Amino acid sequence: MIWETEPIPLDEASIACRAMDESTSGSAGCQSAFKWLYTGGCRLYGETGDEVASEDHSFDSLPALRWMFDHSEMLLNASSISAAIVHPAMAYHEGGGVFEDILASRREPKPVEIWGNPSTRWPLIERRDLACAYCNLLDRTDLSGHFSAVAQAGVRVGDVVSALCAQFSRPYDPATLGVDEVVARFGAWAEGPALNQQMTAAKLKAATGWAPMVVDFRELDFTGVEVTGRP
Repeated sequence: MIWETEPIPLDEASIACRAMDESTSGSAGCQSAFKWLYTGGCRLYGETGDEVASEDHSFDSLPALRWMFDHSEMLLNASSISAAIVHPAMAYHEGGGVFEDILASRREPKPVEIWGNPSTRWPLIERRDLACAYCNLLDRTDLSGHFSAVAQAGVRVGDVVSALCAQFSRPYDPATLGVDEVVARFGAWAEGPALNQQMTAAKLKAATGWAPMVVDFRELDFTGVEVTGRP
């Protein structure tokens, strides 16, 4: 399974793919392609608005993440590799994940920050369900291509913050920050949480039988873990 946190230069990635092709071509002992899992992400779909994006949806990644899409295409085109490109929704768990800053704010007097717009929709998945999706794809060496992993197609950020504040018996009084402001503070990646997105995992479910155990984040208790939050 490949999870890149830093962009590898495209020429180096291309050389690696070619080297693997050459090392396996003509090898009598190599009966099948190597299985690779590569993480793309929901942000590679870009803004979807009212449309629920499937794997047939055109990719429109943020410029800061374009390299991830380019690398995934090279893997899919490598003849010696059976590559499954996994596009996780925004992953969370009782201790944080994408909810980390919201959960950390429960100990602070300042309002919870919402980047962009409270009406922005986030596709969501609980991290153990995401792990199961990876395992299911790893078991299926015959499957390749793009696969979205999502439990809730799109939940409005304002609804997420409101529900979590209710668990902490805290008033819902968020501070909405413009995209330009958060990008100035954190960098180009910060555009991602402000994207209005919806996704479906219909392809993954049909291909592997995967189904999420947590179908709504509100099922979990987020009150029992101390969270530090972003510096």
